[in-house]
Amino acid sequence: MLKKIRVALAVIFGLLITMLFLDISGVLHRYFAFAAKLQFVPALLALNVVVLIVLVVLTLLFGRVYCSVICPTGIYQDVVAFFARRLKPKKRRRYRYSKPKTLLRWVVLALFVVGVIAGVAVIPALLDPYSLYGRMVTELLTPLYSGVNNLLVKALGDGNYTFVEADVWMKSGISFALALLTLLVIGYLAWRNGRTYCNTICPVGTLLGYLSKLSFLKIQIDPSSCIQCGRCVRACKASCIDVKNHAIDYSRCVSCFNCIDTCSENGIAYTVSWAKKRVATQTVSEGLEDAGGKTVQKVAEKVSAQDVEETAGKEVSKEMAQGVEKGGSSRRQFITTSLLIAGTAAELRAQSNRRSMIKYPAVRKDRFNRLKPITPPGSVSREHLNDACTACLLCVAKCPEKIIRPSVNEYGWEFVMQPTLSFEKGYCRTDCTICSDVCPTDAIKELTKANKTKTAIGHAVHIRENCVVVRDDVNCDACWRICPTGAITREYRDDGTPYVPPANNPNASTVNLRLVPVIDKDKCIGCGACEYICAARPLAAIHVEGYATHRLLT
Repeated sequence: MLKKIRVALAVIFGLLITMLFLDISGVLHRYFAFAAKLQFVPALLALNVVVLIVLVVLTLLFGRVYCSVICPTGIYQDVVAFFARRLKPKKRRRYRYSKPKTLLRWVVLALFVVGVIAGVAVIPALLDPYSLYGRMVTELLTPLYSGVNNLLVKALGDGNYTFVEADVWMKSGISFALALLTLLVIGYLAWRNGRTYCNTICPVGTLLGYLSKLSFLKIQIDPSSCIQCGRCVRACKASCIDVKNHAIDYSRCVSCFNCIDTCSENGIAYTVSWAKKRVATQTVSEGLEDAGGKTVQKVAEKVSAQDVEETAGKEVSKEMAQGVEKGGSSRRQFITTSLLIAGTAAELRAQSNRRSMIKYPAVRKDRFNRLKPITPPGSVSREHLNDACTACLLCVAKCPEKIIRPSVNEYGWEFVMQPTLSFEKGYCRTDCTICSDVCPTDAIKELTKANKTKTAIGHAVHIRENCVVVRDDVNCDACWRICPTGAITREYRDDGTPYVPPANNPNASTVNLRLVPVIDKDKCIGCGACEYICAARPLAAIHVEGYATHRLLT
C-alpha cells in the first residue's frame, strides 16, 4: 500500500511539473506554478522559508520522500528504471548493495554551496535536479509536443478552437546540447543501477540524505524474521541495503518501499526510528535464554536461489503492473482536465496571436548581436539574475510571445543559459507578467502591470542608415504607432536629399520632408515593440540595448 501511494503521488507531481513546461494554452501556470516553487533549490535561492521548512519537516518525519515524490529528476530516473526492469534479461534486472561514495558526494555538495554563495549561477544550474529536468523538457520534449499539437491543428482544419498552432523552435544550441547530454547520462545511470545520480552526484540528495538519518519513520530490517534471501537487495534501486548485516544506509534510501513489498517474510517494515533498537535487544535476549550452549539456527528452511529469483521476478512484475495501472489512470484524468482547460482559453490565445499590427515581411529578420543583454522585467539587474537563476527555462517555456531565450556565451560564461530577451518573434507586452509569476527562485521578481510600464530594462537605439525612410525613401510610421510609452516621436528628414514633388503639387518644397523616428530615452522602457515591428531587413533599424541595472521611470 505504501508503494502504491508513493507511485500515485509521484505520477501526479511528475505530470504537473511536465505539463507546466509543456502547456501551450497559457492557463495551467495559474494553477500549477506551486509545483515548481516546491522544489528545494529554487526555494533555497528564493529564501522561501515556508517551503524549506515544509521540505525539511517532511524529511525528518518520513525520510527522503522529496526525492521519490516531488523531485522531477528523481521521477524521471524511476521511469527509466521501471522500463529497464521490464526489458532487461532476468539476470540483469537485479540491483545489488554498493558502498557509498561519501567523498564524491561531499565534494559535489561543497562545490554546489560555493557556487551559491559566490553567485556563480552556472554551478547550481548544472547540479540542481529541478533545473536539469526543466531544460530536458523545454529543449527536447517541447518541440515534439508542439509538433504533435500542430499536426492536430492541421488535421482538424478551420473552425477548430480546441488547439492553437504553436511555434517549434530551438532556443539555444548550448542549452539543447546540455539537455541532451543530461538526458543520456542520467538515463544511462538509471537504466543500469537505478538511483545512482541521486546517491552519488545530486547535492540535494546528499543534503536530504544526511537529514533523513534523523527521520522519525524509517525502513528497518527485523533480524529475527530475515532469512537473508536477498530479495530486498535486488529490488533496492538505491543500492543501500546490506542484508548480511541487516543494515540500511539511510543517507541513500529514497523511501521507495520496493523492499517492503518484495519481502515474503515480513522482515522489513516502515516503523518509528527506535524500533530497530528494540528489535535488536529482543533478539539478544532470546539468544541468552538458549541454554546448554546450543547453537541458534538463523534459518529453518533453505530457499534455493532459483526459486527466489522466479518468485521475486513475478512479484516485481505484478507490482510494476499495478503501478502502471494506477499511474495510467491518473495520467488520463490529468490530460483530459488539461485539454478542457486549454479549450476554454484557446480562443483568447488565438486573439492574442493576432494582435500584431503588421505581418512579417518575406525576408527573415536576423537576431541582433547586442552589446548589452536584455534581462526580463523584474530581474532587477544582471547581477541579481546571476545570483538567483538556475536556468530551469520555465520563463522561456511560458513566455507567450517567445521572446525569452537562453543566452549563449556572447555575454560571458557566467550568463550561459540564463534568460535574455530577443524580439524577432514578438515584444514584451506591458500587460504580461507571466515570467515573473512562474519564476520559482525569485530571480525574476513579481511585478504588477502598473509597475512594469515604469520599469526600464533597456533603451532603443535608432540606426538611421538602416531605416527604410532613409534607405528606400518611403514613408513608415510603424515604430511610432506601436510604442506603448510614447518614447518615439518623429521629425522631418531635412538632410538635403533630393525630393520629387507630387504631380498634383508642383510647387512643393524640394527638401525631403519624410518623417524619421526620434527616441526619448527617458520614456523608453526597452519593451522591443519598435524593434519587432520595424520593416527593415535583415536587421531592424531600431534595436534595444539592455541596462545592467533596471531603472524606474518617473
